[in-house]
Amino acid sequence: MRTELLDCGNRFAKRIRQAYSHLRLRHYKAHSSWSFEDDVGLRSLLKIRLKSSDTVIDCGASIGETTAVLARSHSKVFAFEPDAAAFEILQEKFRDSANVVCIKKAVLDSNKTTRLYPNEQRVRSNALPPPIWWRYSAAAWYSVSSSIVPEKRGITTDAWEEVETINLSEFILKLGCVVKILKMDIEGAEVAVLRELISTNAMRMVCHLFVETHEDQIPEMKKDIREILTEFYTKYIKMLTIARALDPQQQTP
Repeated sequence: MRTELLDCGNRFAKRIRQAYSHLRLRHYKAHSSWSFEDDVGLRSLLKIRLKSSDTVIDCGASIGETTAVLARSHSKVFAFEPDAAAFEILQEKFRDSANVVCIKKAVLDSNKTTRLYPNEQRVRSNALPPPIWWRYSAAAWYSVSSSIVPEKRGITTDAWEEVETINLSEFILKLGCVVKILKMDIEGAEVAVLRELISTNAMRMVCHLFVETHEDQIPEMKKDIREILTEFYTKYIKMLTIARALDPQQQTP
């Protein structure tokens, strides 16, 4: 009887996995400069085989290092980046790439105008200069960690840039096609976006979701992140590897 119950349970679990095999949610760890060799989550992104007919979305594209990797297969890539200094480089880098669409907007759960707060290092007079190997502007270097969430650590609310936001769920649903990869590094706005993706069922259009969470940099977010992960578990049944963004106060210089 016990063996029969186990077999029945295994068959049921297999059917569940097959039913939800379209979705994989993985978290990846933040790096001040992207390193695919050192990061388990990003290495798993590289293992996903993309075709020219696939569509992928890079939210928080920065200067386009991840975008470039996603674009190698000639897939259609939508790269969202709200920071002006980073977007200037992103746009120039893919000016001649017909398969990459660069959009200067922050992804959110609504369409509006909001404030983007910069990395506090950008406005400090005694800030350390970018590393010698950095070939872009200092403003672009310090675009890392800019956020529309004022509670996030490591930013300053003494300065800001007005930016447009876009409802990511609406964007995905209007595409009318499956999104093979959705990479999300949006510095604290992921809670609102993930909730909207779930509530609108836009998440069912996504095959692979890579998302950086920032509960260590925004402690008020910890409960929300736990609730969202629980909902993903119960609604989508998937493989999940958890890694959080590093708290800038805990990083070594």
